[in-house]
Amino acid sequence: MNIKQTSTKDISTSLSAKNTGISQKNTRFPALAEHSLLRYFAFVALYFAQGLTWGILLLAMPAWLAMNGKSPEEI
Repeated sequence: MNIKQTSTKDISTSLSAKNTGISQKNTRFPALAEHSLLRYFAFVALYFAQGLTWGILLLAMPAWLAMNGKSPEEI
């Protein structure tokens, strides 16, 4: 019976080859924790997106219903 002995160096190189995708730093998207300007932009974008639904509900929907012939009582 022939048993191949593996050294710790072989094991570490094979593990590092498997984990290259995990250990590499993502270079496409910067982290919000590292850039304060991006945090402010994300906050403003989310705040604006939150207000869009209320704007549609309170302004655009009644205008659309009025254009389609609905009475003020129906609106």
